[in-house]
Amino acid sequence: MAGSPLSLHLGDALCQQHALTGGKGASLARLVQAGFSVPEGAVVTTAAYAGFVAELEAEIAAALAGVAPGDRAGLEAAAVAIRARIEARPLPSETASAIAAAYASLTGTGPGAPPPFVAVRSSGTAEDLAGASFAGMHDTFLDVRGAEAVVDTVRRCWASLWTARAIAYRQARPAAGTEVDRNPLLAVVLQRMVDAEVAGVLFTANPLTGSRAEFVINAAWGLGEGVVSGSVTPDEFVVDRATLACTRRTLGAKELTVVRSPEGAGTVELETPAERAAAFSLDGAQIARLGALGRELEAHAGGVPQDIEWAIEHGRVHLLQSRPITGPGFDAA
Repeated sequence: MAGSPLSLHLGDALCQQHALTGGKGASLARLVQAGFSVPEGAVVTTAAYAGFVAELEAEIAAALAGVAPGDRAGLEAAAVAIRARIEARPLPSETASAIAAAYASLTGTGPGAPPPFVAVRSSGTAEDLAGASFAGMHDTFLDVRGAEAVVDTVRRCWASLWTARAIAYRQARPAAGTEVDRNPLLAVVLQRMVDAEVAGVLFTANPLTGSRAEFVINAAWGLGEGVVSGSVTPDEFVVDRATLACTRRTLGAKELTVVRSPEGAGTVELETPAERAAAFSLDGAQIARLGALGRELEAHAGGVPQDIEWAIEHGRVHLLQSRPITGPGFDAA
């Protein structure tokens, strides 16, 4: 990948290249190009990872040598050793500078402005490919601030490519042994944090029944991390595709509200006050807006049903991700 840029802004045309920016990065870049409301971001490319890991390839191969598929203990030991080497190795100065520059490009609020808080999100090249479901396999870190912290967190994302779970998944795939499995690559998205009042996911087909006549929205107060991770029982809204009217709503317990840490690093889970937990997190107008967004995103994706992450901040809907719903029966209409 010699000559490839080490970082790119999401608005850069090159950022749409899957091999360079991974599934998440390329998808977000295409959404930005199409004019959707995506929080400002940049991508540390797969070229940066490839340059960093080149000198560790022999050690990685040695750690995995002789570990048979299904050998959980051996795989876990190998994964721990590989991640330790990645986390201990200093970044080449050119790479560290490129990451810092990508982060600095997101300040955008004038000289002397405080550095922004960002989400640091792994973006693998095997994400969103047919027959692969790497979503959630690699790490994401929220509310990271400062160039030094961002550089260190990018390295932690790279290390998450080598957990026992991720390695085992690559070994077990039908395409195991291909280049994407032998030499996996990872890009990392740096994206401005959205201080969401409510957030969640939207499916443009019912993921349980396969019905294309229904959208399903899961939502909870605060950041969407609790909904995506499953740590919060969200509200559920079933929406008629044709009219965008809510046909069924189920109140979730919303036990916790995930918010940005008052100390300014990471997130915290707070117990949701009873009165707030007893209230639905979306009203009819917001549900209709999200439904309309789902229609647009599915059309943009050529009719393929979408799994969409969204957040509402100060009344504005921000798009955090849109990818195909995985599973049989969810191809283009």
